[in-house]
Amino acid sequence: NRRALGLPAPARVRASQLVPCGMLSDLPDAQLIDEGGSGDESVVVPAAGPRGRSRLAVAALVGLILVVLGVTMLYSSIPPRSVLRGAAAPLRLEEVVAEGKSESRHQESQLADEVSEAPSEKPSKAPQPTKAKHVPVAEEAEIQGKAEEADEEETAEVAEKDEALEAPVEREEGEASSPTKAEKVPEAEKSDPEGEAEAAQKSESPAEGEAPTEVEPDQQPKASGKKHESAHGAENSGATVEEKNRASGDEVSSTNEQGDAAEEVGQKSAVEEADAEADGDDEASSKSSEEDEPMAPAEEKPPACKRYHADMTPSLFCWSVMFDGDVTLLTSQLTGKAGIFACNDYAIISSMDKVVGKDECGQDIRTWQEDLPKVEKGMYGVNAETSSWLNVPVFLICWDRAIRSGKVWDADFTVKLDPDAVFFPDRLAAFLKPHTGKPIFTTDCRFWGGDQVGKLFGAIEVLSKQAVGAYKDNAETCKNLGWQRWGEDMWMQNCMDASKIPAVGMFDQVSDDTCPLGGGAPCSDGSKVIFHPKKDAGQWWDCWKQSAKPAAGQ
Repeated sequence: NRRALGLPAPARVRASQLVPCGMLSDLPDAQLIDEGGSGDESVVVPAAGPRGRSRLAVAALVGLILVVLGVTMLYSSIPPRSVLRGAAAPLRLEEVVAEGKSESRHQESQLADEVSEAPSEKPSKAPQPTKAKHVPVAEEAEIQGKAEEADEEETAEVAEKDEALEAPVEREEGEASSPTKAEKVPEAEKSDPEGEAEAAQKSESPAEGEAPTEVEPDQQPKASGKKHESAHGAENSGATVEEKNRASGDEVSSTNEQGDAAEEVGQKSAVEEADAEADGDDEASSKSSEEDEPMAPAEEKPPACKRYHADMTPSLFCWSVMFDGDVTLLTSQLTGKAGIFACNDYAIISSMDKVVGKDECGQDIRTWQEDLPKVEKGMYGVNAETSSWLNVPVFLICWDRAIRSGKVWDADFTVKLDPDAVFFPDRLAAFLKPHTGKPIFTTDCRFWGGDQVGKLFGAIEVLSKQAVGAYKDNAETCKNLGWQRWGEDMWMQNCMDASKIPAVGMFDQVSDDTCPLGGGAPCSDGSKVIFHPKKDAGQWWDCWKQSAKPAAGQ
């Protein structure tokens, strides 16, 4: 019917897809249509009438109003250009540019006058007219704030600079006759414009290792102008221009401040260079003065003290046991540096802790104190195999002490000597020289003429270093020998025999009155190593002198 009448077809929407079941009644003017009796129902919504069109028009109008309001609010959030720039900004910038050009012309005329007045000075670079940059409007407010801050910093730096320059000038007035390092720089700044120009060039040149900084043309004339103004006292015009520039807040003020900063850097670098040169001169002069001064001769240390017979070869370590009756005898021998005290090294073992005297170096000679036992004298055929002292326990201790001292290992031979034996160590050394380095001990008494081995009598006992080592290795064997009826000389001979150490007889070198076939030689015999016994110190020294004279004549 609608097609026949020319009406628009109604919109068809499947009810199952658009409206949930049970809500079809909410659709106004809707009809359910079952097409073909298939059970597939559709909703027929009639075309919009006059009331629907009015609603659409209202909705469109509301939307348009909302769009207009949004655009208006967005535009109003952007500040107008006049607010950012200010009403008088264009005019003020033009005025500042004009003032900058006027200032540059004034500086050019001033430099021309100075060059004409001082022809002998090196001409400085002609200043170029200051070019004012076009500053964006958005940056003018920020530039003005920075200018005010720079003004405050410049004021503080100028005050510090004035204080630093006033101090050297005051010292120069008080000490004109002797200028110091601090005075050199201000004087050069006052009277040497050429040096100022060089210092400015040095300050402008980049330091080693730094990238060169490009200086705009409008900065150079300001720096040079400021220097000539300070040299000739023309600072009022520059100060006036700076005040105007700070009031305007444009880049001309910033350019002037950069020129001032360059001037200060140049002056500081000049001061530092002058100080460095002065320090270098002082160091060079001090070094030259030190080189010119003659070197004081080094103090020669006195040679270390050495005993008289320290270098005798083969070397002898000599020691004796001191009992109460031997103190005077040994003290006199130490005073005269004779007997055992003429060996390479020596020692006295005693139950007493006593200083016997001083050696050649002024050092005290003190006894090696040991707890020595009391012993008795034997009776041959009754309680002993000797008529001498049964003193093996004493010498067991003394030999151990000599070995512990280490001195037996420093000498080629160790000599045990009775204090009452007149002893000539140099003669013994000459006799022992062929036996150096061999394990030997000496015998010195014969009981009959055909005895080739002889007996070891205790006035003198000589053991080589190797023989002492054998005793140390066989100490237990030697100490366990049946020595209770022996004297110490018989014990030592049996110990050497048990250690397989051969004997060397020196029968002709020993005069011992206790030996049946070995005594009675006169003290005038200069070949004897010992004369025994001489228990009194007077007898001892008389025999020593008698034997020493023939030896000296030989």
